[in-house]
Amino acid sequence: MMRQRIFGPPGTGKTTLLISEADAFLASGNPNRIGYVAFSKKAASEALDRIDYPENDLPYFRTLHSLCYRALGVTRRQVLTTKDLKAFGAWLGIDLVGFTDDQGMPVGDKLGDRCMRILHLSRNRLVSLSEQWKISGDDVEWHELDRFARALEAWKNNQRKIDFTDMLERFAACHAPELDLLIVDEAQDLTPLQWRVVETLAAKAERILIAGDDDQAVYHWAGADVGMLIDGPGEARILDRSYRLPRKIFDEAAKFTSKISNRVSKQWEPNSEGGTVQHVSDVSELKLEEGTWYLLARNRYLLKQFIESLRDRGLLYTTQSGPSVDQKTLDAIRCWEGLRAGHKLPATLAAVVYDNMLAGAGYKRGSKAGLDRLGGTLVDINDLEAQHGLLTRAPWFEAMNHLGGEDVRYLRACLRHGEQLSKPRIHVSTIHGVKGGEADHVAILPDMSWQTWDGFQKEPDHELRVFYVAVTRARQSLTWLHPQTNRALTV
Repeated sequence: MMRQRIFGPPGTGKTTLLISEADAFLASGNPNRIGYVAFSKKAASEALDRIDYPENDLPYFRTLHSLCYRALGVTRRQVLTTKDLKAFGAWLGIDLVGFTDDQGMPVGDKLGDRCMRILHLSRNRLVSLSEQWKISGDDVEWHELDRFARALEAWKNNQRKIDFTDMLERFAACHAPELDLLIVDEAQDLTPLQWRVVETLAAKAERILIAGDDDQAVYHWAGADVGMLIDGPGEARILDRSYRLPRKIFDEAAKFTSKISNRVSKQWEPNSEGGTVQHVSDVSELKLEEGTWYLLARNRYLLKQFIESLRDRGLLYTTQSGPSVDQKTLDAIRCWEGLRAGHKLPATLAAVVYDNMLAGAGYKRGSKAGLDRLGGTLVDINDLEAQHGLLTRAPWFEAMNHLGGEDVRYLRACLRHGEQLSKPRIHVSTIHGVKGGEADHVAILPDMSWQTWDGFQKEPDHELRVFYVAVTRARQSLTWLHPQTNRALTV
């Protein structure tokens, strides 16, 4: 067995290296004997998109959860859903929203969700429920938590339901497939239970590549244990040149890693000299007119000021929830103004315009159905009036009376500002939400919530890693916003 740990600092081509290893194997190897597993859906999907091989012929290219789901032969009906959890909460008489993230981590704030979160962490960290309860910092009473955990297990057994964590536990206890090559990406984000699954796979693998970056381990709060990558077995290989970071941003990032106490030392270089690092007092000072931007904060509630400023300035943006204006609406505006200018469009696109008008005001009731049936047939505004009930030729902000007044004012401000009605260049996000991404320019608000600040005082490594991830998303410039509270990270 040959085992190697590959440490890939930001922009050093870790994924490209892993894909090339997989491609080389698939050139002559059996696709049923290669595994490529990742922590996130994004990384697993990227691997499948970039690999030069049919997806259906690669049974072990997936997230760890998906691999376990498939290997265990689980059906969708067996998987515990939000609806199931709400039913359980009603049965037990406890408030429970039941929402989870794509790793199965409960995200609600009701008593039942908090109990779920402590239970989830205890199982994924492989510690007892009482131990996790003691360190959770939550004011859930022990008797409530113990009652909840016992009742949930009994309820799942009775309903014949399993959750994501059950899948990991069951797979780790069963026989793994025999692999010639096992590739594990994003290893810094794995929980002890997920590591147990990896070791189950590795036990029957001939060659093992464990890839990640301990400096970018930002999921400690979800139970991840970066120490298992840092201290794990296998020869260490450091990728030594970034294709993303210029010198000044590279040097700024080094201020963070120099203060992380538990890490693998790495010698690596920036892609070039130059880059800029600056400080501004307020969001309004950011020059957002060109290039792609990330506007980042540690906690979600801190993003509000970014969004308010962007709307005031008439700039399109996206958030983790989606674009500031639905893409279909932007498409409809472009199509409508094209029709008004005399252009012909496929009827399917004209139907998108009608979707943003009110029946009886923008077009005659019942006329949209005939338009839908035309498919790709080209039509102009005269055709729409003569044959498809169009009642107006007014500009989009009057004709599209399906839009609310606030949306119209914001969109008109965007157009006055010269914004193109296409994919927004600016993304507003928590730092965790852009892990794995990059932009030309990055602006960071260094403030934190009280809870995050408290954790930073106790274990600074975790937050240093989070802000290191934020800094290293930038390809050209990095801007620090002036702190608004005394709970702000400084280096």
